[in-house]
Amino acid sequence: MVIWFGLNMLGREMGMPGGYALVFDLAAVAAFIWALAVVWRVWRKGRELDQEGR
Repeated sequence: MVIWFGLNMLGREMGMPGGYALVFDLAAVAAFIWALAVVWRVWRKGRELDQEGR
C-alpha cells in the first residue's frame, strides 16, 4: 500500500499521464487479491490441520 501511494505521488509530481495511475491502481488491486488468496489458503490449511487433530 505504501508503494502504491508513493508511486501515485511520484507520478503526480512528475506530471505523468493518468494512464500510469491506472496501471499503478490495477497492480495494487492485483496484489491485494493475491494476498487475500494466500491468506484464505493458509486459513483453510489451518482448519484442515485442526480437524485432523494436529
